[in-house]
Amino acid sequence: MSLNLLPADFPKFTHPPVNEVVLSAQFQPLEKLTSAHLGLLWGKFRAEYPELEQHHPIAHELEFFGPVPLDNMQPVFQVLDKQPTPRIWFKSQSGQELIQVQPDRFIHNWRSQSEKDIYPTYKTLRPKFATELASLAEFLADELKQELFADQCEVSYINYLPWSKDSASQNQPGVSLKIWPAQLDAEWLKEPEFTKVSQQFVIPGPQGPIGRLYVDAQPAYRLTESKWVCRLTLTARLYPVGKGIDGILQTLDVGHEWVVKSFAALINPSVRELWSEEK
Repeated sequence: MSLNLLPADFPKFTHPPVNEVVLSAQFQPLEKLTSAHLGLLWGKFRAEYPELEQHHPIAHELEFFGPVPLDNMQPVFQVLDKQPTPRIWFKSQSGQELIQVQPDRFIHNWRSQSEKDIYPTYKTLRPKFATELASLAEFLADELKQELFADQCEVSYINYLPWSKDSASQNQPGVSLKIWPAQLDAEWLKEPEFTKVSQQFVIPGPQGPIGRLYVDAQPAYRLTESKWVCRLTLTARLYPVGKGIDGILQTLDVGHEWVVKSFAALINPSVRELWSEEK
């Protein structure tokens, strides 16, 4: 699925500044899925992901459009009669790739572990995610007689960019990003100590909005390089544009397109040259 308002060509970089990629499918909660089942599921992935970690589950999130009912703005309190099933990480030995599973979410992460690590590209990660998600669906059908019904998909890219002309400074976000300069008529307000950029854009579909693109940029200090960098995160959250695993993959393709093309649009041309953009 490609949306007309986006340019036709994908930007391509020989050395993209990607530090982490997240592909995620959220689905209606599988109430029968327990920690014991997740232990059995690990057996299907253990050869490639031999390490295991346990974490708190991520909250179930959905994008809403239009006026938000007042009831939805009130805090929600739940009384649980049992401990929630945790989120389990299946980690590769190198730590570069991991799978996260909880009763309503399946996630595949690729993470750079050193400056020498090369981003394997979406074309490589997508089929791995598809195969792993199919393994989960097969496991659920065999063990719990349940199916996956996705209600949201997510693509997230975390990039490290130059933040300022001076590697010791964290106060010049305009070096890499196309943002509005501060125009304050107040002499007592000097240069800010800390600047963070946060924006969100609606992703339209044929019948109305289908999701949002979230842009977050803030300074981060990289110990390996002893300098401040810009940690730029672009996240596309969308309603599924189709059913089943094929629908999830099609939705991730839309999210990937929005993330990559918006990244290129947000970055200053002089900085884009650092990563050898292919013409």
